[in-house]
Amino acid sequence: MTPRLQERYNLLFLLIFLISAPALAVTEIRLWHAMEGVPAQTLGRMVQRFNAQHPEIKVVAEFKGSYGEALSGAIASTPGANGPHLLQSPDASANLLTETPGRIRSLHQLLSETKTALDTHHYYPAIAAAYADRRGGLLALPFNVSTPVFVYNREAFRKAGLNPDQPPKTWRDVQAAALRISKAGMECAYTSGMASWVHLENLAAWHNEPFATNDNGHLLHAGHAGHAGHGGAAAKAERGARGNSKLVINGELAMRHLSLLSSWVKGGLFTPAASAGEAERNFMSGQCAMLTSEAPALRELAAGSNLDVAVAALPYYEEFSGAPFNTLAGGAALWVMGGKSSAENRASARFLAYIASPAAQAEWSEETGYLPTTPAGTSSLQQRGWLGRLPGAQAAIQQLSRKAQSHSRGLRLGDFQKIRAILDQELDTVWQSSKTPKEALDSAVEQSNLLLKDFEQRLRTTQLASQSASQPTQQPVQESAAAAPAKPLKRAKK
Repeated sequence: MTPRLQERYNLLFLLIFLISAPALAVTEIRLWHAMEGVPAQTLGRMVQRFNAQHPEIKVVAEFKGSYGEALSGAIASTPGANGPHLLQSPDASANLLTETPGRIRSLHQLLSETKTALDTHHYYPAIAAAYADRRGGLLALPFNVSTPVFVYNREAFRKAGLNPDQPPKTWRDVQAAALRISKAGMECAYTSGMASWVHLENLAAWHNEPFATNDNGHLLHAGHAGHAGHGGAAAKAERGARGNSKLVINGELAMRHLSLLSSWVKGGLFTPAASAGEAERNFMSGQCAMLTSEAPALRELAAGSNLDVAVAALPYYEEFSGAPFNTLAGGAALWVMGGKSSAENRASARFLAYIASPAAQAEWSEETGYLPTTPAGTSSLQQRGWLGRLPGAQAAIQQLSRKAQSHSRGLRLGDFQKIRAILDQELDTVWQSSKTPKEALDSAVEQSNLLLKDFEQRLRTTQLASQSASQPTQQPVQESAAAAPAKPLKRAKK
């Protein structure tokens, strides 16, 4: 056979092989999220890059409305069929996601089963605590993380005769600064976004004061979906002995704080926001000199304003022993849903490892303003020059770097979006002087505890139905064996 004829045979053989060979199997991963605007666009670009680098995997990011809508849709979907593989949902949803066997695969379990290299022991303590089971293993991958901070206009401080390099440390310091700023002629000395999150939820955590019983619900909802807990006699006995979680925010700390803020409203020192985003807009326009808001707002301040601003830690009350502790990791995590194939779980693990990489964290933070979740992510972000663009931006990260305590690990309470709406409504009554702080807090506790009682009853009914059903389920989520390292008022969604 001549060389020319041999070449033709080789080409023919290759053509036949390519035609007969099966197409490369592509594993599709559905990621349901609740983001719009810049965060959704950034996630879309990151997904496209991952898909290009991993042709055997196709991640499809789908917007599903609010956190609550995405969560409800995921729970209602058929396991292993039309539902998501990954779900973006906040820590408050942990109770619903972990109470039914097989509904999720905990992150630490997924990584172990798929032998995926992703070190989960280096997350900032307050972030890890928000998504950890009772033994410290992560239930989900922290993703869009935020926390409240104190932001102030340095020029307004100068005009009021205040040192712009010495921000207020305590709430009494804020009052002294507000008086000076008001005397200097500025009508809005202080404003705040996301009132209940800043002035009740994080207030309690920052001072390690209980927001609710059962360690803010963690003792009942800290990973009962594990082999040592969910559905077992021990878990039921523990829940029965402890009883329903109940709000206890109507104590000395919240009463003192709301009384102080109420006096500021009456004295013209505090201008409460009437709608979502109003406080941030008023600050960025130069109308207000001081602001408490979530960290992602820092990106807008850096990109959309010529103001000379600085960021400091959230103020605290020094009368409370040990304060400050840590603020809460707001935002959401990526949860791995149960009932999926081994190939799908491996693909989900690879995507999560990509999202958790320091480079991806840095890109995500730079584009969206959400915080890096690990020191390595912060280092990568610093190398890109982002942290230096806004003086004091690391204050938010430092607040989350403190070791979480029993009352500062986050909230695991049922129907919490409804509870937050009640809290915001009651805070409005304080700002409007239609209720005293005590009346508003007592009312909020009473209404919220009815919701919590109803939620626990519905949860027990669902569990009984689940136990009696004969449908097969995947192995329940296992707790880790390792010890833990350690809106009406229409507020913007964290």
